Amino acid sequence: MSDLPRPHPAVTYLFRVDIDGVSLGSFTKISGLSAKYQTEKVIEGGENSFEHQLIGRMTYTNIKLTRPVDESSGTLAEWFSGRQMAMQKGDRGTRSTGQITAYGANHLPITQWSLKGVVPISYEGPSFTTGTSSILTETVEIAHEGFWRGDSESIPAPALVAMSNTPGGSSAAAVSSRTQTEIRGMF
Repeated sequence: MSDLPRPHPAVTYLFRVDIDGVSLGSFTKISGLSAKYQTEKVIEGGENSFEHQLIGRMTYTNIKLTRPVDESSGTLAEWFSGRQMAMQKGDRGTRSTGQITAYGANHLPITQWSLKGVVPISYEGPSFTTGTSSILTETVEIAHEGFWRGDSESIPAPALVAMSNTPGGSSAAAVSSRTQTEIRGMF
């Protein structure tokens, strides 16, 4: 048996969300941080024991961020409303970067996810009901163009390629597409 220390599972206390270096506050629930590759099945003639699975485009789900309403809620509303003001000035394409940092009960960071191409999708304020003592919450939904573990300084190579591509330029997706066409031609 190994005497190496075993990592403890992360138990989170709260999440901090920063967009373009500005804190939107602490959140108690974050859902939708997921990605999925689209796949294409290729059936090889004469091979009946399996199908080839070719990996294609990666898709990301929208992320929902929920937090209790407090004195910093104005920052969240200001960020969300700021996108609308930018659109009224003709700016429809600006994307932001973001970080989600998970903190433990000792208020020390556990891990971080960095996001690229962040845009606000929806905002839902609290539901007001008299006669209850429930905590008021607000939820914002954001879309993004990719995430990775770590800070924004440690962008993985595929994300750098995707971020630096220009229309008509060479890209990892084009290489992947060419390779997939070559594989299809073999069957």
